[in-house]
Amino acid sequence: MDAAPPTRRPPLLLVEPDVDAALRFSQAVRAAGDRWDLFSVPDLPAARRCLNAALADANCRPAAVFINLALGAEDALDLMAWIRGKSDLGSCILVAVATPDNPALAHAAAHGTDAFLTHPVDPGALASILHRHL
Repeated sequence: MDAAPPTRRPPLLLVEPDVDAALRFSQAVRAAGDRWDLFSVPDLPAARRCLNAALADANCRPAAVFINLALGAEDALDLMAWIRGKSDLGSCILVAVATPDNPALAHAAAHGTDAFLTHPVDPGALASILHRHL
């Protein structure tokens, strides 16, 4: 009898404009010890397009969305509220990523953020979030 194929994990979505920061984040995901597919988009409009596509295909819905608040706090917080308002996306984990001194971190919790990461992303902190929430 053939073994059942492994269950496919939902991907992670990173919204990060800085290519170097996205690469470091990808390395942190790998260092977290679990295999996750990571999709990275450079801005909030691309994130919304990706998430709209995910609404049409349940296999593409992310398990977590990591949003760099440096993209524009108000727009990033609007995206978080939009995600929380979509019943098919509402269960995904929202993680705000910012420098420790970013004032938007205080507002992110009110918009449904489940966790916070600071730049540079610590692989241990990322692993903790993934294991705790997923």
